[in-house]
Amino acid sequence: MRRRLFACLSNLNIVDRHNHRTIYHSLTAQMLLPIVYNAAICMWFLDVVGIVHSPFLQRTVLASTITFPIASPLINMYLIPPYRRYLKALFARSVQVKPPESSEITAPSESRF
Repeated sequence: MRRRLFACLSNLNIVDRHNHRTIYHSLTAQMLLPIVYNAAICMWFLDVVGIVHSPFLQRTVLASTITFPIASPLINMYLIPPYRRYLKALFARSVQVKPPESSEITAPSESRF
């Protein structure tokens, strides 16, 4: 199955390949978010078992668990070019801010910054 998928991807044109790569990077970054959540579970477990007692640790558990819903949309806004351009235009206080269209295709030579 994996071989067939890569065979299909190798036949894509440059723009489509770039769009697939962009989405791949975004999904990879979102896939790493549960690591923070697992760290929070470990800190909570250390506190419940009594190995470590710290008010800072207790507060860190809550802060770690809320990173997932905050970071997930921010990752998309940073890594997907149409959203990034829209936010740059919005924060640059330009006169005409147009929301990105769903059919917008990005050029592969665009910089991420």
